[in-house]
Amino acid sequence: MELVQLSKVAGQDKVLAHTNWSAMFDVAVVIPTKEIDAMLVDHVARINQLYPGIEVIVVADVLGTEAIEAKVIEADSPVLGLKRNLGVKHTDKTYIAFIDSDAYPDEGWLETAIEQLEKNKSIGIVGGPNLPHPDETREQRLGALACDSSLVVGPNTFWKRRSATRFVSELPSSNMVFRRQDYLDIGGMSGQVMTGEDIVFCVHMAGLGKKILFHQNVRVFHFNRGLKPFLRQRYVWGKGVFSVLRIVFPAYLMSLMPFFFVSALLLLGLVGLFWTPALAFFAAILGLYTAAALFESIRIGKSDWLYLFPFIAGANISSGLGAINGALFGDSAKSYGLYTRT
Repeated sequence: MELVQLSKVAGQDKVLAHTNWSAMFDVAVVIPTKEIDAMLVDHVARINQLYPGIEVIVVADVLGTEAIEAKVIEADSPVLGLKRNLGVKHTDKTYIAFIDSDAYPDEGWLETAIEQLEKNKSIGIVGGPNLPHPDETREQRLGALACDSSLVVGPNTFWKRRSATRFVSELPSSNMVFRRQDYLDIGGMSGQVMTGEDIVFCVHMAGLGKKILFHQNVRVFHFNRGLKPFLRQRYVWGKGVFSVLRIVFPAYLMSLMPFFFVSALLLLGLVGLFWTPALAFFAAILGLYTAAALFESIRIGKSDWLYLFPFIAGANISSGLGAINGALFGDSAKSYGLYTRT
């Protein structure tokens, strides 16, 4: 007998049919975190409300005293990839779902993802939109809007929208579901990078001949960052870009664009101190970039364009400065301290 569940999708009732409903419970949800705070407790409660009896594994740097409906494991490293690996090590479930501590799933999250994995064995990872969290501030929502610009995220503007279902080259680990065996076959997530472990994971999964599916109904609500933490995040991502490239080269080469952009500006500015014509090139490049950022801010932000502009204009500059720092001094665990929500 085929079982179904009703789920709200885009304001309409939609029936999600499953050939094996019991498989939904053969899944573990793994959440890495720095500490167990009230927000995480609330998000785990939401997961348990959606999926009673499901196994939730929290891997925390600091255990704290908050009561939480989950299996709690103390992390032995601040590296996100190693935290996720530790969580997977503590379960024997067929399917693994990754979500961040500052996110919670929408209805139909696991049902849709596991349905796709069951009916198409060539799919290795299923993920979907990281929609704005209902409790976000206006400034945090601007951080989400900035990710609608290809100037900020390249071709991945679909990540934070209810975009059409499609096969993609990568997905963020804040929202992905996969088979545990596939995860083990590629050695789990890389512990050699502080950020970008999800990119490395997706590249390795593709190396198994598996496809990566972005499905519009596999949704989570995820906090975005205000301006200062948004730019910090971009800086840290940039700092780790060479660590990621050493593993996945020649994939991910486009991520070097901010590095070349900022390096060119700094070089032209320095040369301009001794050779005036270089300042004209400096002004031209910076002027074109500013115009592009302004255009994107107006196109996406509408009446909020002025507040959106520093997000879009600052994203590549922060990433580029981080990449220069990483190229000169390497990536380290201390960089992870910058990776904060507030």
